[in-house]
Amino acid sequence: MPSFYKNSVENFINDSTEKIVGLLTIGAQKAGFYQQLQLQTRVWQEEIIVLKNVFSEYSKHEIKFLKAGVILEFTIPRRGKRVDVVLIYGGVIFLIEYKQRYYRPTKQDIDQVEDYALDIRDFHLGSINKFIVPIIFTLDNENISPNNDWNYQGHVNKVQIANPNNVISIIINSITIYKTSEQINYIEWNDSLYNPTPTIIEAAQVLYAGQNVKEISRSHAGIKNLTKTTDAVLKAVEEAQKHKKKIVCFITGIPGSGKTLCGLNIVHNKGIHQNELGVFLSGNGPLVTVLQEALARDYKENNDTTLAESRRKVKTFIQNIHLFIDVYYGNEDCPPDKIIIFDEAQRAWDRKQSYRKFQRDVSEPELILKILDRHDWAVLVGLIGNGQEINDGEAGLSEWGRALTENFSHWNIFISPNMIDVGKYKLFTKEAPKSIEINNIPELHLDIDIRSYRAEKVSNWVDTILENDIHIAKDLYNNYLQDFPIYVSRSLKKSKEHITSQTRGLRRCGLVASSGARRLRPEGLDVTLKIDVSAWFLNSNNDIRSSSFLELPITEFGIQGLEIDWSLVCWGADFRNINGNWFYHRFVGTKWQKIHKESKKQFIKNKYRVILTRAREGMVIWVPLGDNNDLTRFSEYYDGVYKYLLDCGITPLK
Repeated sequence: MPSFYKNSVENFINDSTEKIVGLLTIGAQKAGFYQQLQLQTRVWQEEIIVLKNVFSEYSKHEIKFLKAGVILEFTIPRRGKRVDVVLIYGGVIFLIEYKQRYYRPTKQDIDQVEDYALDIRDFHLGSINKFIVPIIFTLDNENISPNNDWNYQGHVNKVQIANPNNVISIIINSITIYKTSEQINYIEWNDSLYNPTPTIIEAAQVLYAGQNVKEISRSHAGIKNLTKTTDAVLKAVEEAQKHKKKIVCFITGIPGSGKTLCGLNIVHNKGIHQNELGVFLSGNGPLVTVLQEALARDYKENNDTTLAESRRKVKTFIQNIHLFIDVYYGNEDCPPDKIIIFDEAQRAWDRKQSYRKFQRDVSEPELILKILDRHDWAVLVGLIGNGQEINDGEAGLSEWGRALTENFSHWNIFISPNMIDVGKYKLFTKEAPKSIEINNIPELHLDIDIRSYRAEKVSNWVDTILENDIHIAKDLYNNYLQDFPIYVSRSLKKSKEHITSQTRGLRRCGLVASSGARRLRPEGLDVTLKIDVSAWFLNSNNDIRSSSFLELPITEFGIQGLEIDWSLVCWGADFRNINGNWFYHRFVGTKWQKIHKESKKQFIKNKYRVILTRAREGMVIWVPLGDNNDLTRFSEYYDGVYKYLLDCGITPLK
């Protein structure tokens, strides 16, 4: 990713300040940064003069910056931010954030520069396995002692606070401690690919701001697959527009494969729509709430508008499916949207649930198709997850197949082979009617986990855990999850301490638990409490309402479709393991009841599938010890789970 300026330290010292400022100004203008450019120019002038003095003094007398490079205004796409100064010296990368005189760095400043370092470590190809030292450089001349904690974690050192008097000593200490004969080429480093894996929140923000998914995502197999899927849907949109067709596309995929990201990208693809409107719909209330609030906050920050005004604006992009249906049910009005993305479409309500909730004697799949059918052409994109049904009344794929067969056979269907063959994604309960045109598009299935960017096999591993495939689970854990730490513990205190120690910079950790884990309450965790999901996911880590305070556990209903960096999975007595077999329970009144109905069992299994696939970097699974003096928390309810997880090869937390 190009910076605004790069050069050797020697040439940087010899270049005139005016020349460097001019290059920075041109770079900022090309990048579209016009606001406060005059103020920024003065800061650059001061920064350059100070750095020149520091480097000149020590290059003459103390150290020689041979082959070292200076990079100014290095862009971090995932954050939409830039690092003030990057010094490449030896085999170490120094990230320097410049602060003016009398500025005392806050915890937020420290977290931010550490977050830059983590992003560069994880997503910048030139920084793989390189040592990174983040520094906050202030002009405050008071003596500032360097942070003597040089015990780097994952190649990223603790943030150092520096001034002109001690910055060189920090650099020398780093080079001495991180002994390496390697000399990183600063030009090659600057030009290396920067391929982030955005969270769904970050993706929504940058897509809403006009960027393309290709610009914010990693160029690995998962993203290539995601791009092909997006292109396949956009081709279907073109066909519908050109030939006045009505098309339904179903995108299937494992948890974390990018289905929602794909849907957001389709809605925001400006080139194909030709001024036609698209909307992203979801019955997942927390997902809608969090994405709307995230977009509103981001829009307010980047535009001269109030938060209330921003919230009104973004609601046209992401809407709750039930509210959308409200507007068009019972009338013949035609919605402005001809392209609808329906997230987790397999969770749409069946006729019985639709009537129970809103007295509509028709299923949601049929309602959506009926509303879109009023257009001359339309495209419905259903995003289909595997094993994500967690509620009564969720119709599943068969209801879509029934509605299309009985009432909408004039619609064309675009599906992957996974939905034709017998299996977990099957659309029709029996052979598809010949009257329906079915297009077999392999690209409409996503099978690589891009949420857990450190390991693509997490979803497969979770499936083996839930299906009692101990040997396969152990093999996956040992051979494919080495970069995705998973621990099991019996101590909530130690689990919290570990998760907190791993969560650095602006990254987030959080407690997740099944909504059926009702007897975690004696441990101080109440899964029945209502959580402000926007605050839990979006507020600063310093805010007691945020996930990182590890006080409020969020359930599968709140976190489905979303993610955090580090999760602490709290196991409940609703899902027990005895001798390698799973048993299912629900808490009613004052005691547990065993569940026998297969559909109810599947709901519980799916709950744990959701909470075990929310982490991006790693997780700890906490299994309580129980209490034999409490009839609802006997130790035997939990001991079998702990033993089973150990048998699957998971490392116990020390």
